[in-house]
Amino acid sequence: MDQQEAFRLLGRASAVDNRKVTQLAAIVWSDTLPDMSYDEAADLMNEFRRDNPGVYLEPGHLQRQKRIRLARTRKRVDRTRCRRQGSGGRSTRSRTTPSTPHRAGCSRRAMTTRG
Repeated sequence: MDQQEAFRLLGRASAVDNRKVTQLAAIVWSDTLPDMSYDEAADLMNEFRRDNPGVYLEPGHLQRQKRIRLARTRKRVDRTRCRRQGSGGRSTRSRTTPSTPHRAGCSRRAMTTRG
């Protein structure tokens, strides 16, 4: 994010928390979030505000929100992968065979949970 985008982002933040938007603040935010686009940061800010009302937003909050989003996405992908490898929630074991370990990297819940 460049300084101009950081200035715009801080303007959006000030609409909620009444912060004073300065050029120095924009420089610090752009230096702290160099690999984040304005659109991504604005989207992450909205997510953060929904989950954390009344909290004064800092650049680290957006980085943390990005990690949370990435973890959610990975979890969703892993569940999908496990369901494709599994039986779609139906047991393939007969009653006479001993219990077999679940697939590596896939929890039993991920293999059977739908959604």
